[in-house]
Amino acid sequence: MQSYSVPDSAPLENKEICKLINKGLSPQQLFRASFTFYKASIEENLIQESEKIYVQSGIFKGMVLYPKSMGSSLLPKWLGTYESELLAMIHAHSHGLDFFVNIGSAEGYYLSGIALLLGIKCFGIDINPSAKEATSFVANSNKVTHLVSQVNTVDDGIAKSSGKLLVLIDVDGAEIEVLDDLSISLEKSSSINEVLLFIETDVLSRNRQNTSLLIKKLINKGFSIETIIRQDPTKRFVSSFLQFPFLDQAVRGCEGRQPNQSWIMATKNINS
Repeated sequence: MQSYSVPDSAPLENKEICKLINKGLSPQQLFRASFTFYKASIEENLIQESEKIYVQSGIFKGMVLYPKSMGSSLLPKWLGTYESELLAMIHAHSHGLDFFVNIGSAEGYYLSGIALLLGIKCFGIDINPSAKEATSFVANSNKVTHLVSQVNTVDDGIAKSSGKLLVLIDVDGAEIEVLDDLSISLEKSSSINEVLLFIETDVLSRNRQNTSLLIKKLINKGFSIETIIRQDPTKRFVSSFLQFPFLDQAVRGCEGRQPNQSWIMATKNINS
């Protein structure tokens, strides 16, 4: 193994990093660890210094956020770049939507955001027992409690909806099961006539994506595949933060997701 050294005049942190590399840790491992800890410190400072945390840019600009992370990073949401490719596509196809069901709704980021943006009833489902309290906090902070609520099952959310329905699925590996539940619920509904669905793909074993499996399942369930929304790293930066060094911008915008993850946009006409 190659041994590294730094001059005696080098900063203390360089000397300590050099020791760790010579002990067998790779520069990539050390960078990832430092990146993670630095991001956590920025997030903690933001929480401590802010009475309320507001989205700084983008379609949800001005929305109050839940001051903790629940399965996703707080900083990109605060920055306004979080899943901006997905949000732009939802916004572009939002005309005529009547209800929103978010399966895997976490702290209610999309529930309150869509309620503010479109003024429609929004129902969230999440297995995390903390989701209900967090969702209530976000809805109350944004004065949309009359539009946002948590329900226990997919069936409950579909039963409360009608007309043109927006569905967003983010369930980290349980996509196939959720699509089965959703299809059963839609078959029982007599009041929903159109579905606009967005579902996040996930990583299977050996770093394989489940995109093709999800597409096959959606087609079998009567959905039409409209597009695949792919990640665009350039959308993790906003002009109002260009005064920060590049790495500081990257830390704030990093979502920590797999490079090949994407979203499938699909539609289905019902009872037509």
